[in-house]
Amino acid sequence: MLESAAGSVAGVVLDSLLTGPVRGARVHLESTSEQVVTDADGRFRFVGLGEGTHRLRVLSPLSDSIGAPPGVMDVEVEAGAITSSRFQAPTLRQAVTGACPDLPEETGVVAGRVLGPLGARAGYTVRAVWQDYGMSPLGRLTVTDAGMELKTADGGRFRVCGVPWEKPVTLTGILPDGRESSLSVSVPPDRPVAFVRIEVKAR
Repeated sequence: MLESAAGSVAGVVLDSLLTGPVRGARVHLESTSEQVVTDADGRFRFVGLGEGTHRLRVLSPLSDSIGAPPGVMDVEVEAGAITSSRFQAPTLRQAVTGACPDLPEETGVVAGRVLGPLGARAGYTVRAVWQDYGMSPLGRLTVTDAGMELKTADGGRFRVCGVPWEKPVTLTGILPDGRESSLSVSVPPDRPVAFVRIEVKAR
């Protein structure tokens, strides 16, 4: 393809209120598998593109931190022209809904990373435990442990969906050799996600 016949895309990623740029968003161009990261002004650019429809997948740092899927935007590229595009990043609640689409009422998400002596990696175990309260048929208070166990993804990232509001949650990061570290966190009603970092140190 001659350079003069190629088209370009010049875009910007803005925050959910369209009031400021989003730095560090990852923008993936499906047609070429090229990926770029937005600069301090939220801007990105792709050059040397063929004429037609090109699909962009945009992952903001917020969405990335809780494992939400990227946003999708189609742009029309014309030969020899620069196509401008603008992407609006999701709000926190929109990102949470994308990461946990079936989130029960009055629950939230705990998201974070597990760091071991060799860094943050996939395959670490994360155990989340909290207590549920109820009443027995005899009218007595019952307390049962609830929670889940999962594995970290790339970069040591994890998310726990469906954590009840305001209940203390004990999170334990466990390395393959059995070393572990725990901390406690809760999800406030006015903010649907709590971010944590679990560091498991060398013996």
